[in-house]
Amino acid sequence: MEPTRTLDARGLVCPVPIMKISKEAKTMSHGEVLKVTASDPAFEPDLRAWSKQTGHEIVSLEKEGETVTAIIRII
Repeated sequence: MEPTRTLDARGLVCPVPIMKISKEAKTMSHGEVLKVTASDPAFEPDLRAWSKQTGHEIVSLEKEGETVTAIIRII
């Protein structure tokens, strides 16, 4: 799945990555895809909670070392 936009949140800590995702998602259209890269250990559970609250779909989550890459479809 090819992302429409990308967001690099590496080096940022909770709650900043989710705040940046929320801000970006508000500017995107239904069906667009956001790729986010983050290094905060709390990113994955925070993203899951945000997705459940907003309804946006986490298409994939991949962890490589300290970095997590998420693909999110905007609903």
